[in-house]
Amino acid sequence: MLTGDAKVGINQDSSIISQMAKGEPVTAIYPTEGSVALPSGMGISAKTKHMDAVKKFVAFMTSKDGQTAMKDGDDTDFFFIPVIEGVAAKPGRKIDIPFIVLNDKAASAHETEWKQWYRDNFVQ
Repeated sequence: MLTGDAKVGINQDSSIISQMAKGEPVTAIYPTEGSVALPSGMGISAKTKHMDAVKKFVAFMTSKDGQTAMKDGDDTDFFFIPVIEGVAAKPGRKIDIPFIVLNDKAASAHETEWKQWYRDNFVQ
């Protein structure tokens, strides 16, 4: 889109928002029905050799200080929606998006079918 080769693209909105922050003439548009949420998770291996350090890391990442540190970077991934109350999203980050959270069980059951539909409808 930035080169003018395409007028519309499907992309993770954080990369679009980062381009908007740089002054590029693009905008993110969200379907009124909702956008698919891309939740992230953290886990701790039961076999870790550094359980105390890992627990401290998870505690930091899910704290106000951790969420603030994660949003204060310069990369596109820093345009996420913080999950801790009291931590504001980066300026320009829309937060009132109607999200659709996929049912993992249904997604797993239909993975092959949905990937084929995507290839048939979007990949050329």
